[in-house]
Amino acid sequence: MSARWRTRSSAPGNSSPERKLARASVTIECLPADPRLCDDGSVARRRWDADERGHGVATGEAFAGNVEELARLLADPGWVTEEPEAHLLPHLRAACDEPGSLLHLDDAWSDDGIFVVELTTREPELSIGHIRQAAVALAASIAEESTHIRQRRDGDVLEFDIATGTAPAEARFAPHGHLVRLRIRTPA
Repeated sequence: MSARWRTRSSAPGNSSPERKLARASVTIECLPADPRLCDDGSVARRRWDADERGHGVATGEAFAGNVEELARLLADPGWVTEEPEAHLLPHLRAACDEPGSLLHLDDAWSDDGIFVVELTTREPELSIGHIRQAAVALAASIAEESTHIRQRRDGDVLEFDIATGTAPAEARFAPHGHLVRLRIRTPA
């Protein structure tokens, strides 16, 4: 999947595109290869609160092959390994027990190929950015050569879905991987 982005500037004159973008309100028009990737193009979109440009400087195609390879591996019916309690849980526990860890491991179980790990933050007032940093550090304790992490919210819980594994060219063992869902709550 890919999308192409085109900017439209309301600035008059024959200035360079960079000058027009600096002076004008910018509307982002999405020209998606897949329409689900973008809104209808009529919304001016900022990428963060002080964003005045409204778009990036390049595509992500340089790494698209890596993501596509992981997606192909995920589709293999025998790719997810068995017994994550034996293979992953000790590493997750050790990472949470490290001095300075922001996460406490409460529970873990397997659910149809996904290893679900319930955690609470050790501090009640952590920002989402600090929780994300802690989640990524925890994911690093079990990461294989190829890892994808997706953050989402489920009510008052931040979830981090992790797909991590090896590809045929990277590993000394047969390709295999893990699906892990970190569910992180802040204490009441």
